[in-house]
Amino acid sequence: GGRRSRRAPHFYTLRFTHRWCRDRDSVFFAHCFPYTYSMLRTLLAQIERHPSKSKYMRRERLCKTEGGVECDLLTITDWGETRSRKRICVASARVHPGESNSSWLMHGLLNFLLSTNPEAHVLRQN
Repeated sequence: GGRRSRRAPHFYTLRFTHRWCRDRDSVFFAHCFPYTYSMLRTLLAQIERHPSKSKYMRRERLCKTEGGVECDLLTITDWGETRSRKRICVASARVHPGESNSSWLMHGLLNFLLSTNPEAHVLRQN
């Protein structure tokens, strides 16, 4: 047997410099690209208007947050299949305000589950 090298792991650092152009200006730095509430509402409205995607998704208000923002419950399934045979999977995103990565993941998941992809079709049936 050979000996394993005990080198230190590689770590990467991102470094940048920001120069303020104006006094008393507000500047925000984000770890990832933002996903706004307006973007979510736009996506859901587009799905509800889409001729094929809308027939697989139902949207209802689950609750309102303490801040008064509507929180939806989306159900995605093939409504023609009997319910007793189906498994249930719950996906939740954006539990905390700064978690925009999970919103992007949910955006992709919704687009996939409502797509014409054969695997998405099987998931909706089962």
